[in-house]
Amino acid sequence: MILKAINREILKKRLKELFKTKLGYEVTDWNNSFHDAGAYGLDAYVFFDDLSEEFNVDFSNLDYKRYGINDFYFVNPIKDLFKYWGKKRDFTLNHLLDVIEKKKWFDPD
Repeated sequence: MILKAINREILKKRLKELFKTKLGYEVTDWNNSFHDAGAYGLDAYVFFDDLSEEFNVDFSNLDYKRYGINDFYFVNPIKDLFKYWGKKRDFTLNHLLDVIEKKKWFDPD
């Protein structure tokens, strides 16, 4: 249990560094929403790609549109608007830590 707590603190430190260097976002509260980092569209894709490489995490199940971090609505804006109307979800930075520990994206409860 102590080892897991130490590993999580190391993970937090590295993830905090990535947020700062890749997005210019200073993590102050791990219960904050990912949206607070201001990463959308290409920035979000690149950030998750970097996370995948850094921590060997599979993000193939992450539906960017469902979480409102995809700003490429010009492809089919009307369809996307109705498909995700009232269904947008959010996740915290703590959830992102959990995902990294499990090595695969899963939706928050």
